[in-house]
Amino acid sequence: MGVLLFLVTLIAAIAACGLFGYGCGVVVRRGPVVCAVAGLLGAVAAAAYAVGGVYLGLAVLDAEDGGTGSAPMRPCVAAGPERAAHVVGYEVELVPLGFTCVVGEGDAAGGGDYRAGVVPRPLNLVVFGGGVLAAGVALSGAYAKHARIERDAEAARPS
Repeated sequence: MGVLLFLVTLIAAIAACGLFGYGCGVVVRRGPVVCAVAGLLGAVAAAAYAVGGVYLGLAVLDAEDGGTGSAPMRPCVAAGPERAAHVVGYEVELVPLGFTCVVGEGDAAGGGDYRAGVVPRPLNLVVFGGGVLAAGVALSGAYAKHARIERDAEAARPS
């Protein structure tokens, strides 16, 4: 899972740089503003995902550390040491970014598996909101371009 997390984070960082370059390039070429806004919103969402991936990767490295003080897992201790004492493993979620502490099946440690606050919640909100806004702005720009082409074609038809 660590290699997959690293690759996804690297791809998100590359996508953020590419979308930022695209958005700035559209502004410099004085292209459609809607395309620049969509590119820059996508860059913000991808950059936030990459930052969240770094947070998550650091938590995985911390959980895999087998040295002194590694039990219970340090990312899971935030919920309290008594609850963390029953943790038997962890799961990593890529959408939305999250680190779940898995509690043993027979342990009554306060309700079972729980999410550790490794990735800040506002970061996931920025990823989701930026992605949805970027897609919406890009679709509205495509619709406006299509409507303009149809309007110009209708005006060019001989009566």
